[in-house]
Amino acid sequence: MDNYIANLRRETAEKRAQRQAESAAGAERADPRAALKGRIREWYRGLAPEARPSAWHMEALVQQLRATPQHLGVALEELGWMRGRVWRRGRAYRQHWRAPAEWNQ
Repeated sequence: MDNYIANLRRETAEKRAQRQAESAAGAERADPRAALKGRIREWYRGLAPEARPSAWHMEALVQQLRATPQHLGVALEELGWMRGRVWRRGRAYRQHWRAPAEWNQ
C-alpha cells in the first residue's frame, strides 16, 4: 500500500511540473508584447551606432516595427525606454522615445 501511494504522489508531482512548464511556455506565446520586445531588441541591435538618433519619434518606431502605438509604448516602457514629448506652438505634440543608455554601448 505504501508503494502505491508513493507512486501516486510521484506521478502527481510529475504531472504538476509538466503542466507548469506548459503553462509558462503558453504564457510567453499568449503575450504579444513578448514577441514585440524581442523584435525591438533585434531591430535596435541591427542598427549601426551612427544610425541611432538620440530620440525616436513614435511615428518612426511604428513604421519601423509595424506595431500599434499602444502595444509599442507598453513594450518600450517595459524595456526601459524613456518617453518624452515635443510641444509645438499651435499644433499637437509629438511623442519621442530614448533608448536606455546601456543599449548604446
